[in-house]
Amino acid sequence: MVDADDVVKVANVHIIRDTDVALLCRIGGVVRFIPQNELRPGSVAHAGDEGDLVITRRLAVELGLI
Repeated sequence: MVDADDVVKVANVHIIRDTDVALLCRIGGVVRFIPQNELRPGSVAHAGDEGDLVITRRLAVELGLI
């Protein structure tokens, strides 16, 4: 289980495409794939959504988002 301290909100994300495995997201000027299993409650999740991407801190660090 992921502790609340291990969750990060990344603001102003636009989901370009979603699949069963990943989301293709525009974050700032960069396009990245985000694995579906890294999403946490309250996250944008479907093509066309815009808002907060809620993911694990580990992934946010790995992708250079924080």
